[in-house]
Amino acid sequence: MAEEVRKDKGLAVPPPVRNSPTKEALSWHGAVANVVGLWEPGMRLTLFRACFCGLAATLVLALAAPASAQSAFDGGWNVIIVTEAGTCDAAYRYPIQITNGAVLYDTAQGSGVVQISGKVEPDGQVKVTLQRGDQSAVGAGKLSPSGGGGTWVGESATQGCSGHWEAKRN
Repeated sequence: MAEEVRKDKGLAVPPPVRNSPTKEALSWHGAVANVVGLWEPGMRLTLFRACFCGLAATLVLALAAPASAQSAFDGGWNVIIVTEAGTCDAAYRYPIQITNGAVLYDTAQGSGVVQISGKVEPDGQVKVTLQRGDQSAVGAGKLSPSGGGGTWVGESATQGCSGHWEAKRN
């Protein structure tokens, strides 16, 4: 059986066979198979359906999963923690890095032994915990694309403190 070559796509297409289905009689997947040159009259499309369904499922899962969940707040920030009550130091300054909405201490910019973790929601609401030696603090507030602020409460084995914090994007 001789094959014709489509000039527009360069695909080998078998010549029509007697009793072969018309394009109108093909289901949508059969029509797709015919266009890409995979259809042979009388051929069952089981393999084509399986491949097509697998590809479709992969695309649906890829589109449904968050790509890397980038946040509008991602980047470097400078945070000042001001004590308003208690006997803690008057103020602390911490470099912060936000990546995909996760708040972390920026070890490349900072020099202290501190652990900071937290999360920024898409609307800018933020919650953070800080640990330094026997001292710990919890802060909450709101960020805008360029700055923000909120309150914090902290304690150590011997004292409790509280105050506010201010953040500015680097």
